[in-house]
Amino acid sequence: MSNRRAGFTLVELLVVIGIIAVLIGLLLPALTGARRSANAVKCAAQLRDLGNAVQIYANENQYAIPTQQSIYKVGAKTVKFMWYDQLAKYVFKTGLAQETAGKPGSAVSVINDPNFGRTAFVGCPAFAYLYYPSNALGTATGYGLSLIPLAPAKIPVLDSDSTFVLNQFPATLTAPARYFKISEFKNPSNRALMADANGFGGIQAKGEFGPDPMTYYTPQPSSNVFGDLDYFRHGKRNDFSRPSCNVLFADMHVDLCTPLAAGWAIRDPSQRANRAN
Repeated sequence: MSNRRAGFTLVELLVVIGIIAVLIGLLLPALTGARRSANAVKCAAQLRDLGNAVQIYANENQYAIPTQQSIYKVGAKTVKFMWYDQLAKYVFKTGLAQETAGKPGSAVSVINDPNFGRTAFVGCPAFAYLYYPSNALGTATGYGLSLIPLAPAKIPVLDSDSTFVLNQFPATLTAPARYFKISEFKNPSNRALMADANGFGGIQAKGEFGPDPMTYYTPQPSSNVFGDLDYFRHGKRNDFSRPSCNVLFADMHVDLCTPLAAGWAIRDPSQRANRAN
């Protein structure tokens, strides 16, 4: 009887290693997809919380929604009162938001609150929030308000041109300053109020345009425009077939939209309803 110890041969070890490698190759995409889906669900929950804050704000402000930014004069200083400052007291319980920050005319933005990074304002796990103390109002939160809430309605301006009425006060360009009420939002189930954003300038769904922007609109295929919709946050870049951008609509429901659907929800809600995909 042989005393040789039983063991694996080199060939058997290579076969086992090969099988493990194949299994890992099969599992990794599934794990990545599951992580991406979980992040999208968490992000949607944060947007719903912000939607609740918008509703409370509107109830206390003659049914008007927050602006992307309002500009105040505090002495000789110009102060930007951002959308998250306007919603701060409905999101924060303690801290600067309940004291000096987050109030009209305050020279201190709520973004300086040490608890800001733990609020729904920056609650998307798929967005790498980074605070810049030297440029607080230029710090991206991961979400943004629609700058053209009543699109595609436009107003005439200089040289027989037209422009969207922007959701900020006072508005830039030649559009008049104004506040928008929830009752003005026609087709609210298809009209974006807030969405995933990759910058701080408000959402306009910029893209490539043909002779008629409302007909030939498409998102930029190669990369997201900084300070605009984050078209591919919960999907793969340049993949237009899968839902990848969370949008809070004017009826306060949240939907994970394809890049085109998200863009149309900003630019023209009727197009989003007819051509969501």
